[in-house]
Amino acid sequence: MPDPEKIAAVREALPSVSAGIYLDTPAAGPLPAESAAAMAEVAQWELTTGRAHRFRAEDVQARVGEARAAAAAILTAELDEVALAHGLDDALTRALRTVPWRGGDRLLVVDDPDLRGLERLAPPGVAVERLTPPGVAVERLSAAQPLDDQLERALTAGVRLVALPLVSSTTGARLPVEHLAAAARRRGVRVLVDVSLGLGAVPVEPLTLGADLVVARSEAWLLGPEGLAIVAGAGINPVTDGFHLPSVAGFARGCGWLSMYVGLPWIQQRGEALTAHVAGRLASIDGVTLRTPAARATTLVFGIAGWAATEALDELGGRIFLLAGVTEQDSLRIGIGFWNTVEELDRLVEGVALLAAHTPATLPRRPRLAMLDEGP
Repeated sequence: MPDPEKIAAVREALPSVSAGIYLDTPAAGPLPAESAAAMAEVAQWELTTGRAHRFRAEDVQARVGEARAAAAAILTAELDEVALAHGLDDALTRALRTVPWRGGDRLLVVDDPDLRGLERLAPPGVAVERLTPPGVAVERLSAAQPLDDQLERALTAGVRLVALPLVSSTTGARLPVEHLAAAARRRGVRVLVDVSLGLGAVPVEPLTLGADLVVARSEAWLLGPEGLAIVAGAGINPVTDGFHLPSVAGFARGCGWLSMYVGLPWIQQRGEALTAHVAGRLASIDGVTLRTPAARATTLVFGIAGWAATEALDELGGRIFLLAGVTEQDSLRIGIGFWNTVEELDRLVEGVALLAAHTPATLPRRPRLAMLDEGP
């Protein structure tokens, strides 16, 4: 199918992308109509037939198995090492349980909002230490200190696990996971990688990354329902209890739609090309600072001089119907999807350029529509 026709078909299958310029997938992606249909079908069955019939356990097991298989195909992992989890915290907890912890052990975490839950999920007696990813300035540690240097100094006795994101949600950088994982594994330390901001958008293979354990939120680039996650690695035991069955069915159908109908190579190639296009245009605007380096996935982070991120997002939201996010570093964050068109991305760039040429005080007011009962 030619690209213009395919893009039109994809956008029709993702109804919410027509409500605005949908660029907030790092938080939650658009739900495919296929997923919604599968969820509605199971919900209707539960409504009319009930949830207490004697084949319920078999039905749940089959649905969860379908979801695991669909996720394993995208992750390029062995099915028996992939499990469905009740959200990211549950995925992290189950990953932690595979490590033979002892009192006084240490867990190193490359700081990222999604991984901060490890500080409260870590077993009693295990110390959690944060490392700072590139491009993030914090008072306690200079961002100029390379991440590999931080890791080398921290990999001393007692470290059992290193946890890091594939893509920084703060800067959009694609971290050198392969290099960092190799350094950890040379010392016998296991590696956990959160691939939430990559899986479904860029190639992700645990073996290539050097990861022992992998987790991902379902609602990001996998476009799944909220409240689910996947966890993969040796020692992960799949469970089937406690899941919201319509969500499980929707997740399985959505993963299948991504890999078999849309096609992962096309998704990845288009995402890379669109991201490069937008990054180049943003970097050329005076007053705009692109904080995402060339080593990236499909998430871009940038700032506009004179504008707080929330203020800029409100203005862009009202002018071009932009759906995006902000980071803790007071920057705008966009996730560029295969459904986005060049035309709408260029409108984003033009909107950013308009803000960059003004301050909140000098930006011309938008035209106001006169009410019927108002005079000229």
